[in-house]
Amino acid sequence: MDAAGAGSPPKIRVWDPVVRMFHWGLVGLFAFSFLTGDEWKQAHILSGYAIVGLLLVRIIWGFVGSHHARFSNFIYDPITTLGFMRDSRPCAPSATSATIRPEARWCSRCSSRSRALPRPGT
Repeated sequence: MDAAGAGSPPKIRVWDPVVRMFHWGLVGLFAFSFLTGDEWKQAHILSGYAIVGLLLVRIIWGFVGSHHARFSNFIYDPITTLGFMRDSRPCAPSATSATIRPEARWCSRCSSRSRALPRPGT
């Protein structure tokens, strides 16, 4: 038997490089923004613009990217997910609500902050 293990199953990469770069870029830029919040204002603002750029790339890639990166490949479509959130019966998937609500709150915060971003050079 070799070091890789002859009996091990082959690796299947689900996330493509664009999605991986988006996720790790978002982590890095968010950490950078957090660390430079009050001390280095210009860098903080530029990292915010870079985050918006990453989000735009990810949204576009969600429509035209590889199979697993597409929004159409998500477990539930948006209408079904909203139905789960409105449904008060105990059989509604709580994991869906627990996942969507923080993301919806985050999207709301991003959109409200993007309107208040200063223009470059002002």
